[in-house]
Amino acid sequence: MKKTTPRSFKKQSAISIVYHIAALLFAFLSQIVIARVFGPEGRGIFANAYMLAGVLELLLSSGHALTNAYFVASGKQRASEAAGSSIIGLAMSVLLLSGFTFYVIHWRPSFVVLLSNSIILLAFAAIPIRLLAEQLNGIQRGLGHADLAYMYYGIAGLSRLLSLVIFCLLLSWDRLETVFVAGLIGVSVGALFALWFLRHYLAFSWLKPRPKAFIQSMGYSLKFFGGKISSPMEWQIDIIIIPLILSDVASLGNYAQGFAILNQMLLLPVVLGYVLMPRVAKNANESDYLTARVCRLVFTFSACMGIAILLLAKPVVPLVFGKDFSAAVPLMWIMLAGMVFRSVSKILYYYCQGAGMPMTITVVSFISLGAMLTIDIILIPIIGIKGAAIGTLCSCFVEFLIFSSIFLRNSGATLGQMLLLRRTDVQLLANTFRNLKYMAQIPDQTEPP
Repeated sequence: MKKTTPRSFKKQSAISIVYHIAALLFAFLSQIVIARVFGPEGRGIFANAYMLAGVLELLLSSGHALTNAYFVASGKQRASEAAGSSIIGLAMSVLLLSGFTFYVIHWRPSFVVLLSNSIILLAFAAIPIRLLAEQLNGIQRGLGHADLAYMYYGIAGLSRLLSLVIFCLLLSWDRLETVFVAGLIGVSVGALFALWFLRHYLAFSWLKPRPKAFIQSMGYSLKFFGGKISSPMEWQIDIIIIPLILSDVASLGNYAQGFAILNQMLLLPVVLGYVLMPRVAKNANESDYLTARVCRLVFTFSACMGIAILLLAKPVVPLVFGKDFSAAVPLMWIMLAGMVFRSVSKILYYYCQGAGMPMTITVVSFISLGAMLTIDIILIPIIGIKGAAIGTLCSCFVEFLIFSSIFLRNSGATLGQMLLLRRTDVQLLANTFRNLKYMAQIPDQTEPP
């Protein structure tokens, strides 16, 4: 079998950004199709079902994909052992998912008040496939191929978009279930790619389920468990809670669409953090400067995107998504500043992963979730969906303040060194745009914090 050599951090980051931009473009076009065909109410129902499936996926994954990346990168497990423990975990997840699906379909708890049984079944059907793909991508990251792991999202997004175009635009199917069928097709094609790549290019003995490796993985991944579940920004958990407080489905759809647009600001931090985490796991003592530099680049990028969104949202959002989504613009303005600082928090989240601080992530996530839900419960009955936007804003600030305090204490850097762009950073960006092969000319160890 053929092995591939991992690229440098800078080259992986640049290539991953290209893949991620493609994935975001496909997701954005899919959002436009959904918004145009189904309107704010359909968008709200879709968001509610998607977030419910996402939270359930987080519960079932228990941080296993992150553990695969950490264990393989740090040498604590071979890739074959990580793959084998993933298969054991997947089998257990399918059993638990089957039982929960039976409960939801037959007893219809209040949190599925907006969803039909057919939508629930289709949304849940994609969960095992996504779990498998994410866990295999964790192995790719641990082996130093974060850029190739990101290719999965592009392939899945393109497959989903093409399915939506065929079903909704060419065949004129107007049932909301069509969206979930397209999503199921997308994740299936993406998972097949992940399987193909790992089988034919990374050259390890395939699938060695060993209980000892599985127990080791579960012991570590459960430390991430609370953080992944409680992180309010991972899947925007309040979209599941809002229908219990506010009966206006169209407002929920506008809120979900506004947040989805702002979430594009996480393009750079997600990609860089995705590549950064295995580096921190390998060289925890030498990663502080790299993390500070990444935070500076990300903060500048997100601030520029925030200014652009502030100026363009009012004319562009109704034009692209339809006039019915004009109400999403004020909600975006409320959440905007929080999302800028959220981009830095995302980098520090990955830093804590690589530094082996899963309980720190859990504590921070529970605190920010508590802030969000408290504000939602108090404000939504008074001022409607704007209360949810304020809750998101406050949650982002709380998360940033705690994560940054932890990093600054551990690294000895100052807040300015973490957020304010330096001359060498500008030179690095200039070299990046000129030619990829010159990206390494600026030494990483100049101007330490």
